[in-house]
Amino acid sequence: MPSIGERNDELMDGLAQRVKEHRKLRNLTQHGLAEVSGVSREVICNLELGRLQSISLDNAIKLSDGLRIPLSALAPQAGHSADEALADARQKLAAIQRVLSA
Repeated sequence: MPSIGERNDELMDGLAQRVKEHRKLRNLTQHGLAEVSGVSREVICNLELGRLQSISLDNAIKLSDGLRIPLSALAPQAGHSADEALADARQKLAAIQRVLSA
C-alpha cells in the first residue's frame, strides 16, 4: 500500500497531467491559462513540472474555470490511475476528432 506521501505525489502528478492536457487542447500557453484563470503562471508551471506538493481548492477551481471544464475533470477517476484516466481521455478525444473530420 502506498504511503500518504506517495499517494499525494500520484494525485498531484495526475492533476498536473490533466491540467497540461486540457490546457494544450484549448491551445493555451501557461501564460494564457494564467490570464483566463487568475492563477499565476509560476503556479501553473510548477504544477506541470511536478514541483508542487499541494494546490489550494481555490486555485483548482480557478484552473477548471479557466479551462472551461468541471472541477471533477481534474480529479482522478475512482478505480483508475492517472495514466488510465489520461488514456481514456485520449481515446475519447480521438473518437470525437474522427467524427468531426468525417
